[in-house]
Formats: sequence, structure tokens, C-alpha cells
Amino acid sequence: MSRFRWAVCQLDILKRLPPDASIIRAALSNLPKTLDETYERIFLAIPEDDWLSVQHVFHWMVYHNDLFEDNIPLSNLLRAVQQSTADLLSHDAVQPHDFEGLCERCGCLIAVVQGRLGDYQRSTVSFAHYTVKEYLQSPRISQKKVGFFALSKDIIQKQLAGIALRQALAIQPGSLAEYEPWKGDVDIRDLLDADFMLYCAVSSAVQLNIWPEALSSDPNLMTLSEALVNPYRPASLDLCTLLSMADNGYVTAKSTLYRDFQFWDIQWKKISDPDPAIFLGLLLASGFSGKTQLALAFATKHSMRTVLTQQLHITKEIWGRFGVDTWEVVDFIGSVPEIIAQSAIRRQDTFKFILDLISEHGVANFDLSTLLLTYIGNHVHDTCNESCSLGRLLCLGASANGPEGAFVTPLQVAVACWDLHGMEMLLNAGAEPNALGINGTAWDPGSFMEPFNYLHGVSSLHIIKCFECSYDKDYNNSFGRDETARRSIETRLSESGAVDIGPNLEPGPHDISDESTK
Repeated sequence: MSRFRWAVCQLDILKRLPPDASIIRAALSNLPKTLDETYERIFLAIPEDDWLSVQHVFHWMVYHNDLFEDNIPLSNLLRAVQQSTADLLSHDAVQPHDFEGLCERCGCLIAVVQGRLGDYQRSTVSFAHYTVKEYLQSPRISQKKVGFFALSKDIIQKQLAGIALRQALAIQPGSLAEYEPWKGDVDIRDLLDADFMLYCAVSSAVQLNIWPEALSSDPNLMTLSEALVNPYRPASLDLCTLLSMADNGYVTAKSTLYRDFQFWDIQWKKISDPDPAIFLGLLLASGFSGKTQLALAFATKHSMRTVLTQQLHITKEIWGRFGVDTWEVVDFIGSVPEIIAQSAIRRQDTFKFILDLISEHGVANFDLSTLLLTYIGNHVHDTCNESCSLGRLLCLGASANGPEGAFVTPLQVAVACWDLHGMEMLLNAGAEPNALGINGTAWDPGSFMEPFNYLHGVSSLHIIKCFECSYDKDYNNSFGRDETARRSIETRLSESGAVDIGPNLEPGPHDISDESTK
């Protein structure tokens, strides 16, 4: 394969020579012996005035490939190189970038391909051969003159990431007001290919998930990242519209962003301080990965006691609650820790990070019993690894019976979810096996916790004997919550003195001894 590639490059070099027989014969008599030597000659033959442009061509190609599953569209690449080189050159030195110039400068090092997906066509740019990228990444060229073209992670993840963020933040308020994310009458790829600013906006959201360490380590990039997720920024609604369109369209990112709880599809109902919203946005940007570097960098420079305790009210359309393949509009009410707790089934590592912050800022400042109650339905012991969040909450002082006056208890929820390990931990921590919940305030209609209201007034033993699991069967089986687990829960509850109290009893306290003799 390398010999064939070597031959292709020689033909390209020869085609570029003047039509002079003596020059061509001289070139043929002095052919490079290796592919490395071939690439070195090709790069050094590029006019030095074009070196910066060619360097940025390859850096933008890698930037895109690091974030997305496809190759960079030609239109985006040309605008990207124009923008990034303009930032570094004087006004007089800035060069126009077009298709012909790109092909002339890069020659056999790149491939421009016309692709089709259904009715959609676009030209994309890639490395002509994998050995080109390998050569540019190799330490073999670091000490040579051609090392100027070496692929730099620092340039890609900081300089280009900064350009993308600044372009994203330059979107004007109202510029996307005419679009409706769910309508589908506009192909998002058309918008991104035609407008470099919009391309940068989608890229910026993805890079929060892919490169949190690089972004959080740079104060300027961190400031830009915070601004990106701030819902009170004037053009935030336009950004959210664009990202929702990308989420629903044909944009394929190398991230854990999609079909998840994201900062761009939140409707804010109540907030008096943007800091909790920004912090939540940075947490959500981590996706399923648990990469919390951005949120941690935010926490080091803000008063986190206020951020973590302020009450929020957001509305969000979520997919797959309780493992059911459907969309639901849900209200999340509570502090940031409580909101993360309610979505923790896919964010166990993120919730552990929240518990670390709570421990650091003093547990006495937080309502740990309410936090436990909002979390217990998302406890999956098999994913806890070395540290179980439920165990940590109990050790930090959360009550196994939930907050005082709880309409439903943690034990009732754990049993309804067929969570054997969770039930066992709660009982060992002093949970009352026959608690029915206090006659007080139920969870609000439409809230994430509302589906558990039906457990009020019903004992845990009755729940496990008579009710189906709260989670969908297929989803449940993936956690090992099967009939064997159900029987083990019933046995353990009976051994703990639990009594079967059904929903037909009158509200109020019950005489357990009388019930047990019926």
C-alpha cells in the first residue's frame, strides 16, 4: 500500500513541474526513496507564504474529525482557515481561500469528495491517505523544518476551540427565531454548511463534552464556555434552537450529548441568579461520560454553597423515563443536586461529584434526606463501583426514612423499583418497613417524582407483592431486577416485620398488630 501511495505522490509532483524535459529527467533521476522523504519534499515545496494556511487546513480537518463522525465540509473548511489565519496575519497578508487555491496548496495531501445522503449532497475534505496524518503526528518531523506542519493538540484544542466559542457567542439575538427545532422543514446541514458561525456554535457544544480538560485548564476558554451555557445571555434562545435542530437532524457528533438531558433544551421557570444555571449547564455538557472538569473549574471560583442550595424550577422534554421509549415533558423542581439526582440513572459519576462538593462545603448546609429521596429511584448498585452514592448519603447523615413529613418514603420507592440492594441498605440504616408516608403534600403534577405518588398509603410489602416494577421490563432486566430479585425483596421485608397494607385502608395511622392478625 505504501508503495502505491509513494507512486501516486511522485505522479503529482511530476505533474506540477514545468513542461521542460531536462527538469523532468532530473526529477526522475532523484526520486525520494521513502514515503517520509516524499512527504517532506511535498511540504517543503509549498511556498512559505502559504505555510500558515496549509497548517491550518490540516488542523481544522483534525478538529472536525475529533468532534464529528464525518469529514469537514469544504465550505466550512475554507471559512475556518480564512478566519483562523486572519487572526494571526496582518490585514495586508490575509489571503482569500477557495477550492482552487486549496487544491493548489495541498495537492495530493488531501482528498475532496462529493458525497450524497438521500437528496443531500456536500463536498467534504479528508486526508488523501492515512499516512499523511500519521506523518504529521509523528515525532520524526519535530526537529525538522517541516515540523512547522506537525499537528498540535494545543492549537486544535485551544486556539481553534477558542475561535469556535467566540464565533458561537457572536450569533445575534433573533437570528434563528424563524426556525422551529421539531418542524424539520430545514436541513440543519444546509445551515451549518452555509454559515461558519452556526457551524462553530454546534462544534462548541460538542467540544464541551469532548475536551473538558483542555477547556477548563485555560481561563479564557473557561470564561467563554460559561458564557455559552448561560441561559440569560441575549442570544441563548437562538443557540438552543440551533442545537435542538442539530440534535434532531443529521449531525453525528463523537460525544454523549444526544438523546440525553442537555442544557439547550431546558425551559427555565424560576431562577434569581445565573450561576446555578451555568453550573448545571456545565454538568449536563458532560453527557454520560462523567467528565466534570468544567464544573469543577467553575466551582473553584464561585460560592458553591449558594449555587448548590438555590431552588430551581425547569421544564424539560425527556426520553425514556423508567426505560419506556417515549418522550415526556417533565418538571424538575429543587436544587441543582436534587435535579441531578433525579436524572442520575445515566449520570452516576456526575452525582458522585455533587456529593463530593456537598462534603467539601459542609453537609449541615444541605437537605440530605430530600436528596436521598429524589435519588433513590435512580440508584443502580451494579454501577456504583467503589463508592455507592446511596451509602454515602446515609453516612453523611441522610435519614433512611426521607425528610420529615415525606408523602412517600425512600423504602417505598426502592421497593417499587425492585432495588434489592437499595432496600437492604435502607433497612440496615433504620428505615421503617411499614411506613406509608405522611398525609401531606404530594409531588406536583408533571414533576419527575409524580409517578411515585401512588405509593402513598401502601406498605412496601404490599408494593412488592401486588405492583409491577416502576421500570420497563427490558430496562429492568439489564439491572438484574427480575422475579428472583422481587422474591428476595418480599422475603427480606417479611423478615424485617413488614406487613401487607393495601391502598383501600382509610388514610391515617394504622395498627400494624391488628393488620397482621387479619
